[in-house]
Amino acid sequence: RGSAAPLPVGVGGGSEWEEVRALSVGTAEGDPVSVTAFDACEELLWSGCESGLVTSHLGHDLTLYSSFHAHNAPVTCILPDSDGLLSLSESALRYHSKGGNVVLDFVPPPDMEGLTVGMSTRRPGSSAPSHAPLSKILLAGPSNDSLFLFDVQNARTIKQVSVGEAGITSMARGNRLVCCG
Repeated sequence: RGSAAPLPVGVGGGSEWEEVRALSVGTAEGDPVSVTAFDACEELLWSGCESGLVTSHLGHDLTLYSSFHAHNAPVTCILPDSDGLLSLSESALRYHSKGGNVVLDFVPPPDMEGLTVGMSTRRPGSSAPSHAPLSKILLAGPSNDSLFLFDVQNARTIKQVSVGEAGITSMARGNRLVCCG
């Protein structure tokens, strides 16, 4: 807020980063952002708040594009694709159009409660681009001891894999593997 001065970055031959715009999102001043995601299909920055609000901002100047109440709990994960976005809270998984209309509303069974992280998946060697419509996602959370493969189109769990008592708080994907910890 206020004027932004360029910030020097110690990497990349003297390159500088510059704050373009500061945003205030959420329903109130005390509504912190819990997750952000960039959209690979459109110039959208998505944010999810502790109140369950999901907001998108468009382009270089970050003009408000859409804002809708997606959950009654903090948004823990946002996965945008070419048609919309999947948002996750500890108690629900929802797929919305980019304008906010609910396309899929899935309430997980008790063994899937506490979900906090998600990741879209593709078959190894698949030529589908990363922004193609979501068909399958991996879901996990620290309050359970399993990793779930979920079929978005049919709203059902395909596979459940035990990961031990510690649970999962983060996931990262490489070309041929998924790391969880």
